[in-house]
Amino acid sequence: MIASHEISEVFYRADRLDQRQLDWLRDRGVMTHALTEPDPVLTARVAFTKTGTFDVVSVDEEGVRALLILCHGVVGEPNDIAAWPPRTGNIGMWLGRAGLIGEDEILQPRLGAPLRIFREPLWWLKSGRRGGNHYKRQEGRRPPVRHFASGRGCRSRG
Repeated sequence: MIASHEISEVFYRADRLDQRQLDWLRDRGVMTHALTEPDPVLTARVAFTKTGTFDVVSVDEEGVRALLILCHGVVGEPNDIAAWPPRTGNIGMWLGRAGLIGEDEILQPRLGAPLRIFREPLWWLKSGRRGGNHYKRQEGRRPPVRHFASGRGCRSRG
């Protein structure tokens, strides 16, 4: 089994976002702190598998450029890496361990406020990484974006 420190080591081998990617995210309302804290959003070329996981691939191999997010479990330790290529909307997990981007938010105190679950990583990043991002393990399909009363692209869970 891959330990949390090994997951972090693999994650930090990825590339930093380039200026074009930073501009694209900022133009959509993502604040700088959401791209850097608690871990940076990085980028790599990935190939998705039929099981919803992904592999990092070289420039010579077939794949897509994706944003990478280090996922933390409910007690805060790194447990997976999420890949999200904004052009396709697919989301995949490297190991298939994390069921939610932002899983570490589940046990955080909210003073009666429900846990916000976002359908798109972009909305989760725009929220400052508060709440979680749900993804479905379905090849080639992404959940539809819906606008809920609790916020655009967000569904609150009590």
